[in-house]
Amino acid sequence: MVEGLKNSGTKGKFLPKVLAGVAVVSLLLPAITMTATAATKHKKVPAPIKVMTIDTENAPINDHPELGVTARVYAKYINAHGGIGGHKLLVTVCNDQNTATQAAICAEQAVSNKDVAVVGSISLVGDSAIIPILQQAKIAWFGDPVAAFPEDLTSPVSYSPTLIATQNAAEVALAFQNGCKNVSVILNAGGSATVLTPVFQAAAKAYGATINQIVAVDPTAGDFTAYVTQALQGGTDCVATALGTSEFASLLPPWSASGTKAVLYTGGGQLSPGVCQSFTAVCDGSYNLSTFLDISAPAYAPYRVALAKYDAPTGPNYSYDSVQGAGAWAGWVLFGNIAATIKGAVTGPSFLKAVRSTKAGSSDGLLPLVNFTKPWTNGPTGDTQGFMCGVTYQRLQNGQYVQSSQRFQNANALLLGTGKLGPKLLATSSALACRG
Repeated sequence: MVEGLKNSGTKGKFLPKVLAGVAVVSLLLPAITMTATAATKHKKVPAPIKVMTIDTENAPINDHPELGVTARVYAKYINAHGGIGGHKLLVTVCNDQNTATQAAICAEQAVSNKDVAVVGSISLVGDSAIIPILQQAKIAWFGDPVAAFPEDLTSPVSYSPTLIATQNAAEVALAFQNGCKNVSVILNAGGSATVLTPVFQAAAKAYGATINQIVAVDPTAGDFTAYVTQALQGGTDCVATALGTSEFASLLPPWSASGTKAVLYTGGGQLSPGVCQSFTAVCDGSYNLSTFLDISAPAYAPYRVALAKYDAPTGPNYSYDSVQGAGAWAGWVLFGNIAATIKGAVTGPSFLKAVRSTKAGSSDGLLPLVNFTKPWTNGPTGDTQGFMCGVTYQRLQNGQYVQSSQRFQNANALLLGTGKLGPKLLATSSALACRG
C-alpha cells in the first residue's frame, strides 16, 4: 500500500490537507481491489486428476468393498496433503456387481469420464472385458493387487507391481523349505488357474518335487468338502492356495472337520484374521506370502491413520489387511508418486508415458522400488508385464499375522523354475526386479 501511494502520481496539494490522504486512499482502493481480483481470477489452478477404482460390492462371492473404501480414503488423505503435485484427486468407484457385463460398463464409464487411470482395482470376473477397452483409450490399468489374469500380464496398459504369481510360487517354496514332503494346491478355477498352475509346478520343480494334488474349485460351490478331501489325498502335509477370502469362508468348515494337521500357505492376506475367528485352531501357524508388507509395518502408518480419520467402515466384509486393502493402498501411493512427476496436463497418455519411463517407482517403502521400463520379455509364458519379483511373508499367530522381516526375497529364478527362493534383500535392491 505504501509503495502504491508513493507511485500513484496523485497530488495531495490539490486537496485540503486533512482530507488529502483519505482521498488518495479512496481513489486507489478500487484499483487495488480490481488488481487483486484480477490476480485471483487469472491464477491458474491445476486441473483435477480424475481416476476410477473398480470393485465388487454386495455380492455373495468375490465381495471386496474395501477396494472402494481404500480409494476414497486415499483421495481424502492426499488432498489433505496438497493433492498430487498440486492437483486435486477425484475418485469414482464403480461396482462391477461380479459380472463381466457390468465390469465392461465400468471401463466404458472411465473412458467417457476421461479418467487418467483405473487404479487399485480388482475384477475377478471382468479383467478380460475391462482391459481391452482401456487399452483402446490409452488409459492405464494400474496397481491391480491381484494381477493373475492373461490380460493383466500382457496388455501394454497393465502395470501392477504386485505380481500375484510371485507370492504363489513362494508359497510352494516356503512349504518345502519348512520341511513339507507332500504339497498340494487349491485354487480358483478359470482364467487365473490357467496362469497360476504352471507357476506352482515350476516352483515345486525348483525343489526337485512335483505338486501332489491340484484342485480347482468353483467359487460358487456352497460345500467345499469334496475339494478338501481331494486336496488331502496322498499324504498331503501342506497346501498352497490361490483363493479369495470368501472361498476360505467356504473352505475352513470342512477343513476343520477333516481333522487334518496340514499347514495352509496363502497369499495376499486372503486368509484374513477375520475369516479365521471361528477356526483359530486350524488357522494358527498358517503362512501368508505377499508382495507387500503387513499392514502392521511402520510404512503403513499413514494408511492406518487415514482409515481411522476418515471413518472407514469396519466389519467382516472389510479386509484392510489383505491384498484388497493394504495391497491397493500401496498401488495408490505408487500412482500418486508417479503422477506427481508429470509436467503439464495429467492425462491418460501422459500418465502412461510417465509410468513407462519410471526406473525406480516408490511406494514409500510399502513395496520394493519398481522398474517399469523393462517388461519381463523372458519371463514365464504369457507374462510380459511382470516387473517386481520380491516377496515377503507373515505367520498367523494367536489370530494375528506377524511379519517375518521388513525385507523381501527374490522369487525371480523360482518363477522361472531355474532356482530356489532367494535371500532376504532390502526393498531398495535392484535384484528384486523381474528379469529373464
